[in-house]
Amino acid sequence: MRMFFNGKTLLALVISIMPIGFSQTVIPPAAPPAAVITAISTAPEGATIIFNAPTYGPFAATINIGPPDTIATRLTFVSSVNSTTLIGGGPGPVLSVNPGANFSCMGIDFQYNNGGPSRNTHVAVVGGAGLVPTNVSIDNCSFSGGIRNPLAAQPAGDGLVLTGDVTGTIVNSRFTNNGGNGITVGPNALLPANPTRPNIMRNIISNNGGAGVFIATPATPLLEDNKIDSNRGSGVFYTGIQGGRAPNNGGLARNNIVDTNNVNGFTITNSASPIIDSNAVFNNGSDGFNVRNSASPRVENNEVRGNTRAAFELGIASAGTFDNNLCQGNLGTQIGGPAVGDSFFQQRSSTAIIGATTANTGCLPR
Repeated sequence: MRMFFNGKTLLALVISIMPIGFSQTVIPPAAPPAAVITAISTAPEGATIIFNAPTYGPFAATINIGPPDTIATRLTFVSSVNSTTLIGGGPGPVLSVNPGANFSCMGIDFQYNNGGPSRNTHVAVVGGAGLVPTNVSIDNCSFSGGIRNPLAAQPAGDGLVLTGDVTGTIVNSRFTNNGGNGITVGPNALLPANPTRPNIMRNIISNNGGAGVFIATPATPLLEDNKIDSNRGSGVFYTGIQGGRAPNNGGLARNNIVDTNNVNGFTITNSASPIIDSNAVFNNGSDGFNVRNSASPRVENNEVRGNTRAAFELGIASAGTFDNNLCQGNLGTQIGGPAVGDSFFQQRSSTAIIGATTANTGCLPR
């Protein structure tokens, strides 16, 4: 497991060594929200927006990046004061990156507060259906406070929403205390030809009201070296909204710590078929892995310890391969039933391939 890196200490250095030729738009500390949005919307192509105060907002309107709302399709946000919080209070998200735009941020905290008229607001939304990829580079930013209306359709109250043809990296950032999911990836109206495919690495995704990460295939994100814990739903939830059992329909989850979530460590359902390799799946409130409804993942080299129910709960319609996993200290307790040990509930699936390449250790059948 690689160490998490906090890049805020480098912000001043990054700003100081920017080439003179780069266009910069400096937002003064006293700028009102309307002036901030005007400055962003009129910034030239490739500009860096430098925020000189710790807080701006609340914004009554969404900050839009890319046409038709802004001139530039490439913009970068940085803070000159260690970190800057942009507070949204309107009916929409704090930030929206439109299809085909390129957006970068470093040291920016996106936060929604309860002062606006909407109770169905995600903090930031990126992407959308389009023929040109939307590219993001999010480094050392944070997303918090999204408010979820339980009656509203997804996505609602999520920290970061990536839909459509989205590429790029989300690293060293925090997704916490949102009413919905920490991060939602997909679905994509362009189908598998252009999946939503960000690299999500070395982030903290914690204390959200839904899943830590919700992935709707055919999205193929990389989840690597993230800490995904204490979410009210599952740590990672894969669902196969589109497509069938194509290999890697859901992407790759590798070297993540997925612990102490209220439901499962990983939920995999509806024909999703991700690769899940070398994760630590500890102390979740239900199963370590819950696989059902025609899902067909490849699950190998994971440590699955201390979960309240099974290490692996394999539904009758599920498939997939399960090799070289370690089960230890899982209670194996069904609702209303006794604890039965480390517990690999393999007999519920007649098509899953268990231990054919390398045997699983300690994964006892119920």
